[in-house]
Amino acid sequence: MTEQPMVEQSATASAGYALHKSRLFVFVDVKEKASARQVVEGAPPFTLQRRFIGHDLAAVHSASFGNHPLIHPDQRDGKRLWQIVGAGESDTTRSGVSPAHRKTTGLAIADDLHPAVVAALGGHAGSGPGRRLSALQLTQAGLKLVNGQFARPPNHARDWSAADKDLFDPGRTGLSLALSPSAQGRLKTTATEILVTVVDVMAIFPSHFGLIIVELKVHAPGREQVEAGWIEEALHILSNRGRRASCLLATLKQPTSGSLTELIAAVIPSQHCHVPSWNRLYTYTVLVLNDFTGANADVDALAFRCARHYTKDYKLRREVVAASVQRPFDSVVHVFSLEGGASVVDGSDRFMGSQFVSRVEHLYLWLAALAYHEHIYLVDLVQKRVPIAAGSQSNSDRMTGIIGDFLEFRLRHRMPLVSDIEMHNEVYAGLRKALRLDTLSDKLGGDATAVERFNAQMAATNAEARRHAQLEKRKKSARGDALPSAVIIFGLTFLAFSSLAEKIEKLLMPDLAESWKNVVVLACASFFAVLGAILEFKRKRRDADKDPEEDDRLESGGDSDGGTTHEIKQAAAAGASSATH
Repeated sequence: MTEQPMVEQSATASAGYALHKSRLFVFVDVKEKASARQVVEGAPPFTLQRRFIGHDLAAVHSASFGNHPLIHPDQRDGKRLWQIVGAGESDTTRSGVSPAHRKTTGLAIADDLHPAVVAALGGHAGSGPGRRLSALQLTQAGLKLVNGQFARPPNHARDWSAADKDLFDPGRTGLSLALSPSAQGRLKTTATEILVTVVDVMAIFPSHFGLIIVELKVHAPGREQVEAGWIEEALHILSNRGRRASCLLATLKQPTSGSLTELIAAVIPSQHCHVPSWNRLYTYTVLVLNDFTGANADVDALAFRCARHYTKDYKLRREVVAASVQRPFDSVVHVFSLEGGASVVDGSDRFMGSQFVSRVEHLYLWLAALAYHEHIYLVDLVQKRVPIAAGSQSNSDRMTGIIGDFLEFRLRHRMPLVSDIEMHNEVYAGLRKALRLDTLSDKLGGDATAVERFNAQMAATNAEARRHAQLEKRKKSARGDALPSAVIIFGLTFLAFSSLAEKIEKLLMPDLAESWKNVVVLACASFFAVLGAILEFKRKRRDADKDPEEDDRLESGGDSDGGTTHEIKQAAAAGASSATH
């Protein structure tokens, strides 16, 4: 077998690229609990945003990081954790903001994106005027909570007790990521940790899934600026919940391990929603390098590692990296994967170096959010399991409900185009491909078709069983009705022939014995009674043999809206191929 070429790293790449700017975003998805949903006529179907606004420090008093409380007993309760973006903490109430503030609230979205993108991201929360996305943001109290500052006493460090001074470091916040000896070797440092602080947290609510977007800042101890390698190592630890032992609360002097997800879970109203138990966190990383020194393969490999959360110990194959890279310009590299996305920019390009980070805030970040929301929505639908039980109407209804959810998703959140600019659509297409959105949609389309066939088969089976039961009922009724008919006919015939026999006797046979007269009357009555019963039984049997459903259709004047319902189901089950490609 021919040995495939590896990506060779230059001396510059080994030492790490110097960074002009960097932005690191982590996505944490939350799902509204079914028991918390409120269905009110004329009201939005989901209420997650309102649940978040009503969440305060008192509601999370038992939150912890590992086995250590995140809120010190001396901290005051009642501080609000969330505010509407643009309104400010004082203007945010549990029901939202006043009409005077609504025009300025929300996140500004690039005008180049289609309005449908803003609507899809805003979901039930709506979108403000001027391409503004309705969103929430952590207050200062919320940021202090997720950075571990409420875990220590609220007063000045000089007034702390001796026990508190031994337990807490007043000058450190955020997370401390422990560096292993191999990580120290990759970074060529003797430092034992990477410090990470949470600088901003935003929440958007596209559906019954909400997205918490956490912006982090990476610090290298003893350095004013970090190199790209430090970002790689931080991503490698933060994105993996299994690396709990390496993720510590910086303010605690005694090592206490946990995860970034635990910090974010502290500001989420857990009684109304929960964080799905993914082992990995999706990220989007933006690196603006001082310049693109070295070979292009080095920059491509850097973007690839950041997107996939690899370190330099992973020996990358050149053709795999090349297949994943998007290079719209010589100074911009995009790589998207199932684990995350990364954009690396040449800061020596004056235009890109100054403009790209702004484009990320108003455009590329929201394309990543749009695609990631599609991903978690579809994965949730794909992973729903309904037991197939013959004749179970409840399971049939649940499966039909999945079809309805998929149809709603395609109508509300599936974007064939996001912009009138080709480059933006190419980036979105790259995100969709990496997150396997078409594969998930195709799978759901096939499932929807199978569900529709199963429901049709079960409906036909049930209809046949009902028809057979009605036929048997009619046959039984026909046999039972023959005897009463015979009795009635016998009685009427007996009376008629008795009267007729008396008249014949008087006119023709006055000497006929009484006994013979009675015999004749009884015989005639019996004959006609039997004949009537036979005719009545045949008529009933003929009616019983008719298809009951045919009678129902004739009485109802044919199908009313069954065709429309079938067409709606077929639209959902049409398979995602035509819509997603």
